[in-house]
Amino acid sequence: MNLLNRKHGMAGLILGLALILFPRCVPLTVKPLPTVLDQKSISEIVAVLKAQEGRVFSLFGTGSLMVEDGESETESNILIAGIRDPLRIKIEITHPWGRPLFDILIQESRINIISYMEKRIYNDSLRGSSLSRFFPGRLTSAQMWSLLRGYPNLKAYDHAISLRVDNITFLSRVEEVVQAIELYREDNLPRSLSFPGQGIEATYSDYEDQDGIFYAKTTKLDDSENDIMVELNLKQMIFNEPIKEAVFEQKLPPDFEMVRLKGIEEKRP
Repeated sequence: MNLLNRKHGMAGLILGLALILFPRCVPLTVKPLPTVLDQKSISEIVAVLKAQEGRVFSLFGTGSLMVEDGESETESNILIAGIRDPLRIKIEITHPWGRPLFDILIQESRINIISYMEKRIYNDSLRGSSLSRFFPGRLTSAQMWSLLRGYPNLKAYDHAISLRVDNITFLSRVEEVVQAIELYREDNLPRSLSFPGQGIEATYSDYEDQDGIFYAKTTKLDDSENDIMVELNLKQMIFNEPIKEAVFEQKLPPDFEMVRLKGIEEKRP
């Protein structure tokens, strides 16, 4: 009986000490994870995106280009060279065996395409022409640069919101979606960028960090409306090195037919 009383007394003592030492002890609660990005996080991510845009003023790269149009799939080699300001982009596309297929030159808003298979030279304004015969959607020169650069280039917008923790949606003044970006959750690098008004989406994967310049080695551009997908796989990329003027010269074959891109598109059914 004395032993039982001693046990009860010891238990009461421990309980009393606990109440004295931890009078405000409350059950542990798990803080819920955020479901959307707050404005501070959005501003920080957008600042990184814009900083990356300004880091590259020239590029030179090689790789492969795959084009799917719903019925066929073709793969070729690609060489790209570009200067951001004033914008000039040179793209040479060759057969895997080395035969030249296309020689493309973009200067600001103008484009020249030498098609060696068709023996034609296409030329027009990027703004007034659809490049769906060569690229998905109606790409602007800035979007073309972004595709080759391997990193998103944001269009002008009014404000931004977040619909999920890995999403930033950019809106116009009248609340129309200008573009939407999806992020990799582990590092907030861009995973995809979509332009609902153009019906195109670019996805970015296999990132590299070259002296603080982030770029995706694999970029896909999907035009779901026209069932066309382009995939660019970069094997080598060099940034911010001088590029000779001769690189941006085109030797136009004198016997090739000159054709306006806009005229070709207008004849389509």
